[in-house]
Amino acid sequence: MLKEKIHIGKVGNIDVKIEVLKLNPNKKPKIAIVTGIHGDETSGLIVIHRLLQRIHLFEGQLSILLFSNPLATIMERRVGLDFLDLNRILPGKEDGTITERIAWKLSEFLLEQDFVIDLHTFDIITPVMGIFMNVGSKNVRKINLEMLKAFSPDIVWNLKVKGKEKHFFNSLGPFLARRGIPNFAVEMNKIDLISDSEIEKIVEGILNVFRKLKLIPGESNSKSILVLDRKEIRSEKAGIFIPVEFPPKPIKKGHVIGVFIDTCNFSTHNVIANEDGILIQISPKKLVKTGDLIFSIGKKSNEWR
Repeated sequence: MLKEKIHIGKVGNIDVKIEVLKLNPNKKPKIAIVTGIHGDETSGLIVIHRLLQRIHLFEGQLSILLFSNPLATIMERRVGLDFLDLNRILPGKEDGTITERIAWKLSEFLLEQDFVIDLHTFDIITPVMGIFMNVGSKNVRKINLEMLKAFSPDIVWNLKVKGKEKHFFNSLGPFLARRGIPNFAVEMNKIDLISDSEIEKIVEGILNVFRKLKLIPGESNSKSILVLDRKEIRSEKAGIFIPVEFPPKPIKKGHVIGVFIDTCNFSTHNVIANEDGILIQISPKKLVKTGDLIFSIGKKSNEWR
């Protein structure tokens, strides 16, 4: 594979750049896989390692963007020096802050692609989750769904950027979809939690997408997918949260999800689901503050077809 660099600028005497691994740089269609849009999300790297071991013949151009938010990666943080979230400011600004310039260069590169897969890591326990960009033209949304069926995640989050999730409007996936580039994102567990079976599921899913696109030999197997609207439940208190259930799992209103230890008086109480649905994410055992995300509930969506 060839290695290219997308040059952004400088911090002191340090060059700020995004490295791109390229396979078949002169072929079409153009496919890109993005990792590290948030600097503390690194599980995608082990997926890339396993994926490259499995690709022997590729009938197109494959670009893998490594450490797409390089300054945030250096600091092992979600965001970089200017505290802007790269995945909320697309397409960025050509003459903006350093993160806005990263967003601009990233946008320029990815708008030349025919399909994009964006790999993310969630900071709470999550099954392999695809994200459906429910925006853009009817044809783009159709392709997004077809590729998610080929990818076959455990669950699919129906991202509704025109409704309650409008804060994701300028995230990479919705931005690309609005500009006519089909894509989906993947959420997975942190690198210290992700299992070999989860890594294998993601790798095989991506390979099946490539088969669907006729980029590698073999027949693709598309499956039905569980598409859910996602609702976050945040802590009203500070203390220690201990999960007792794990996703994905159907739950009923009143179901005990976890136990909360109040660190002011060390009393305990149960954390209860306040509605029916599917438990799709949950915090690991940890000290939480008021407002921290402790679990997410999914409900079958009627707004994705």
